Amino acid sequence: MRGIYGLSGYGSLLSSGRSNSLLSMYSGLSQYSGIRAGAYAKAARAYYSKANTQNKADTSDIKKEATELTDATAKLTNKGKDTLFSDSKEYDKDDAFKAVKNFVAEYNDTVSSLAKTSDYRVKSAGNSMTRMTGIMSNSLAKVGVTVGKDGMLSVDEETFKTADAGRVKNLFGGKNSYAGIVSSSASRVASQAEREVTGYANGLYGYNALLFNHYHSGMFYNGFF
Repeated sequence: MRGIYGLSGYGSLLSSGRSNSLLSMYSGLSQYSGIRAGAYAKAARAYYSKANTQNKADTSDIKKEATELTDATAKLTNKGKDTLFSDSKEYDKDDAFKAVKNFVAEYNDTVSSLAKTSDYRVKSAGNSMTRMTGIMSNSLAKVGVTVGKDGMLSVDEETFKTADAGRVKNLFGGKNSYAGIVSSSASRVASQAEREVTGYANGLYGYNALLFNHYHSGMFYNGFF
């Protein structure tokens, strides 16, 4: 028995070590509780909630503008009875100018909305549209559509109406025209924006505060119990 009691010193050390571990654990739990209920958690939740709300608003705006751009290009690229360019030489230049002017306005609105988002997926979807505009800038200028340094378009009515009709039709009439390519890009932008808006609702820092819910549930402390 003495030999066993002789181990009391070791027992004290083990007991002390266990106590220190428990104190450390309880201290950690206390800190966790403080973080969970304190100003840090509130500030973090507020920050990410605000960031996600802004991202969702920006992305929703992009979807809206890109969809309106797609609609604007449809007026130019439609075939059949709704086409503006039934003949490369004989078409209503007033109607064509109005359609191109509307296209330019919707294009600029889409570019402006894309500049407000930090979402690289949505920006990437819009890059093909702006790249194509840059490639076609010289051809566009010949029909009165100018690409500014900021990437925005403008159209001069007189230059447009006196431009070669065949050139105008090649740029704006049909699915394979410049307008048709922009339409396809705008559709991809709208689709990607829709996916991102949906993703924000369930993402890491989503509106459900998913990250904070995980901490809030104490999942990292469940192993102690």
